[in-house]
Amino acid sequence: MNTLGALELATPAMLFGLALLGLPVAAHLLHRQARRRVVFPSTLLLMEAAANQSQLFKLRRLLLLLLRCLAMALLILAFARPLWLKSAAEAVAAEDGVSLVILFDISASTAQQGQSVRAIDELRAAADRAVGSLLTGADGANIVYAAARPHAAFPKMTSNLAAIRGEIQSIKPSNERADLSAALALAGKFLAERGGSRRLVILSDFQATNWADSVSRLATEWPLPEKTEVTFIPVTSPASGNLALSDAALVPAMPIGGRAASATVKLTNYSASPESVTIRLEVDGRPHGGQTVLLNPWQQREVAFEISFDHLGMHRLRFDIPDDSLAADNSCHIVTRVVDRIPVVVLADDDPNEPGTSSYFTTRALAPFGDQRDSYKVLQAASSQATWKDLSTAATVFVCHVNEMPQALTAALHRYVDSGHGLVIFCGGGPVDRNLGALDQLAEGRLLPWELGGFRDVAAHGEQLYLSRGDWQSSLLRIFDQRSQLVLSQIRIGRAWDVVSVRPEAQLLLKFSDGTPALAMTTVGAGKLMVANFSPDLSDSDLGKYGTFVALVQGLVSNLQPKRTTRDRGIVGQPLTFSSEQSIEAAEGGLAVRGPDDRPIAHATFSNQADDLVVQLSSADSAGIYVASQHGEPIGMAAANMDPRESDLRRLDLDRLREKFLARGTRAGVAAATDGDEGALQWRGRPLWGWMLLVALAVLGLEMALVGYWRR
Repeated sequence: MNTLGALELATPAMLFGLALLGLPVAAHLLHRQARRRVVFPSTLLLMEAAANQSQLFKLRRLLLLLLRCLAMALLILAFARPLWLKSAAEAVAAEDGVSLVILFDISASTAQQGQSVRAIDELRAAADRAVGSLLTGADGANIVYAAARPHAAFPKMTSNLAAIRGEIQSIKPSNERADLSAALALAGKFLAERGGSRRLVILSDFQATNWADSVSRLATEWPLPEKTEVTFIPVTSPASGNLALSDAALVPAMPIGGRAASATVKLTNYSASPESVTIRLEVDGRPHGGQTVLLNPWQQREVAFEISFDHLGMHRLRFDIPDDSLAADNSCHIVTRVVDRIPVVVLADDDPNEPGTSSYFTTRALAPFGDQRDSYKVLQAASSQATWKDLSTAATVFVCHVNEMPQALTAALHRYVDSGHGLVIFCGGGPVDRNLGALDQLAEGRLLPWELGGFRDVAAHGEQLYLSRGDWQSSLLRIFDQRSQLVLSQIRIGRAWDVVSVRPEAQLLLKFSDGTPALAMTTVGAGKLMVANFSPDLSDSDLGKYGTFVALVQGLVSNLQPKRTTRDRGIVGQPLTFSSEQSIEAAEGGLAVRGPDDRPIAHATFSNQADDLVVQLSSADSAGIYVASQHGEPIGMAAANMDPRESDLRRLDLDRLREKFLARGTRAGVAAATDGDEGALQWRGRPLWGWMLLVALAVLGLEMALVGYWRR
């Protein structure tokens, strides 16, 4: 036999109001003891009236007392918002189950501290109340975590509500930025698994910078099945101001041991009031000073610390500010490698020791002393032997006279410049057009600054070209004063290439005297490609014999190498890949990676890529330094920091989000995360409080009618 339905109160705290039932009782008792003097002409008449009416008056007073108590009780129960619930057995028989998916935002911003409670704690309490309205055995639920890679608490919808509530209590915020579009799509997938009433509860701080992208995508990518009811539950405490650190860097990108460098970090005030804060820097775990900075509302400043390193190798830097409403962005990390000289690769197939060759002049322009006095350490490589490992550690690569490059080298050069480095190519004799064409194909025709024509030997016809025109205000050529410009314009160029057309995005820096482009630069990925339509080889020009060539080459290295280190730096929640500092032959066995909390990383993998040992993490789970080691000895490091967009705690206008859902015919509402709004999280049963208010009004009307009639 099926059990009867159950009565549930949405606001049971209102039952304390039943104590007010004592008021009409007290009024009744006080009225009964009231005395007044009545003058009658005859005691006999008084006694007769009392005998005839005392019982009737007593019944009237009791009836009025009952009506008043009933009206008071109905009003109090109505404010308690009772629901008439079906039993689980009846719900199953009627196929009236509820499918509830809770989309729980665990992005870094949900760790913000409100006036009295963290945002994540408010959202946990609301999620628990939502699950509490379901019926065990009849309804199904699941939790979708909105993180960098959204995932679910259970592989499918479950009726084990106790397990769901236990999972809710263990929810913690991450250091990640949430992919909310993917989270909505995953929630829609689970809702489509079950029939019945579909409910989606979205619990979030509704950070504007995170939700804006998802809101715009809802117009074209609708993730939810039909007839899904959506409830948005934001945190109730107002958005807090926040100070945040981001974009830690080192200038130059590859510092030289014993020489001055600059460690920089961006400080942002995400609040409407001025803030003063002290930034402290640690180098390899030791304090390195601090600076106090005053920021206006919404202002961002770059703060620099002068620093020098007394030994070579890997170093870790950490910037810190005191904790505020969001602690996750109060530190910023960076890893750098300190060298004795900046490595530069000269890629050439001619003899670098033979005077007059392009590699000879380029090598001596970079390292004129050939010892520790030079700022650059030249590494020479032939095109047939050069590998990615040769290129990966260089600040800049120069390509001089080379034969037709192997496909592996072409791919390595493209990868090198695309990853943020500088590549300089001198166009002398040889298969320059085929080599550049192969590079251009790898970038889908967007690599070269121009389209080459044929090779021309103007000196053979008794003519000469000169570098007579230049964009001298460019940072790349600013080192040339008027005298240097004059010297450069008098240097003979005997051979060059015809240029068919120049791409609009190319930056044209030098031209020949006949107007032909001579030097141009394009952006390739995160790096820069410089193509020179000349060569320092004596058979092509006299350029290599002049000091202006030294200034040009060293100026190119200074400007093309990364100014701000991007070495081994990642974002929390995203894959992290970095190279080891040890040769691949030595790195056999005993390999491990530890995270910022010094715990082993189980999902770390090691692979051989182009003669290099590469460490890969499927994701960086928290901010800090990740250390790869072999038998306990560090062989590589990488830094991961929180996505800086998570630091802006301003919130989305929920009306804008509701409009997107309503436009697709989806019922959408907003509920508060506070204890006083449980009714918005109840989807089962029939509400009775409306009827109770109606009956209470009817009872009060009857009581007033009876009092009026009896007084007449």
